[in-house]
Amino acid sequence: MTDTTIVQPEPKADYTDKRDGKIKRLWLASVLGALAAVVLVTLTALVLGVITSLVVNLLFDADGSVFDGLGSGAPPFLMGMVGAFFAALFNWYVFYITIPITTLVLRFSLGRFPKRRISRPVPYLRWGVIWGALLVLLPSLFAGYVVSSTSWSPEALSSEVWAPVGSLLGAGLTGLVIGGIAGLGVGGLFLLVVKPARQVLMANPAGEF
Repeated sequence: MTDTTIVQPEPKADYTDKRDGKIKRLWLASVLGALAAVVLVTLTALVLGVITSLVVNLLFDADGSVFDGLGSGAPPFLMGMVGAFFAALFNWYVFYITIPITTLVLRFSLGRFPKRRISRPVPYLRWGVIWGALLVLLPSLFAGYVVSSTSWSPEALSSEVWAPVGSLLGAGLTGLVIGGIAGLGVGGLFLLVVKPARQVLMANPAGEF
């Protein structure tokens, strides 16, 4: 007699696999992550600003810092970096905007992963980095342009057409680095609060057998 039993493949977790089950502490993790993001962005900008100042002083034999604008005549790329650092350092001045936005982003991005049985830490950390970089990028570009434009003269703009591009490039890269580092910390905090590996098992214990 032939055995005709069909073995069903074991389900794998992915971004579209939705399962029933209550996942707790998602809003709590999102709010705490947003609060932590404000602090982490500021601290990251402070540390990177000090390091950048030391490197610039060594390479260009200068005595300024990113916190005083690196003095007059700094290259547009460095002036864009200065703008990004200032945007990150003083992001807590607009906490009433950044905290709600970051909370919603976390809740409806990382907060949807447990319902899809995503329990591994890598997706949470990866998307924490991505969202952190994107959220810091936009204000960094704006601040970099504003700070750089204050040092542009009509003569400089006519002779150095790449000045706006250089400043935006410096601001953008700096904002991405600051936001990515802070986002990594926020993703780690989200994992600590939600504990998706444990909650996914509790929500669907049969899926582990």
